[in-house]
Amino acid sequence: MESVFSTSPQRSLRFSLFHDLALSYNPWGYLARKVTFASLAPTALCNSHFTAEYIQRLTGQRPAVLYQPVDPQQFNDLPPPASPPLNLQPILRSGVRLILCPARIRNIYEPVINDKNQQALISILVHLRAKGQTYHGVLIGQDLSANQSYSQALLDAAAQAGVADCFSILPPALAIEEYYKYADVVVALSPREPFGRTVVEAIACGIPVIGSQTGGIGEILSQFAPDTWQVDPNDPGAAAAAIVEVAENPDTSTILAKGKEWVKTHCSAAGYARTLLEITGLCS
Repeated sequence: MESVFSTSPQRSLRFSLFHDLALSYNPWGYLARKVTFASLAPTALCNSHFTAEYIQRLTGQRPAVLYQPVDPQQFNDLPPPASPPLNLQPILRSGVRLILCPARIRNIYEPVINDKNQQALISILVHLRAKGQTYHGVLIGQDLSANQSYSQALLDAAAQAGVADCFSILPPALAIEEYYKYADVVVALSPREPFGRTVVEAIACGIPVIGSQTGGIGEILSQFAPDTWQVDPNDPGAAAAAIVEVAENPDTSTILAKGKEWVKTHCSAAGYARTLLEITGLCS
């Protein structure tokens, strides 16, 4: 997405905001993008250093990095509502611990550049059950497929793995913070996520996150969380062990406090606006 900021009627500065890696499966498509950005020569602004590494190859310049802000009025560690969201209530009444994975539901059989790796949750539940741990995994997000075929493929995979009774898919919710606050842990194992907004939102709500050690997710977690919170996105056994460790580690609350402070410092709307004004030269 491209934005133009004008500092005077005679002069304008052109900036391009990158919230993804701007990759293409088609080499001609990628070449066209590269030529376009070389011609326009915009100043690139990226949502993570991970994104910036890819955009630098595209534009030939080292982009500035601005972590995306979150709304502290929506995402905070205040007590949750007295009544959980209706579609969570049956799960919570069963007494299990809740794993939450917010993401748009994708086709697990179709390779994509930014794979959400949602099927990993099913394998994690298999490992947790083998350890005698009682967790319920919930994917929450939009399914744009015809007849909800993407969701059905995941449900079928859970049934084949023997964990259909502890795996659910819920539709997207505007008040997603209410779901965070009733979760015991959030899992985000996308290997090439550009930023990791889910991570920041969950931490702001005081919920621990087990995430990929790669991409923007690993970049964010490495700022405040121990290595045990970051795992190989293709190793569900390690993710399951990390979930158990987070639940049993008395230092988890201390780590979360450090994480919330990092989010407050680096992901505030005021800080984002101030840095953006400085980069664009609209404010010294």
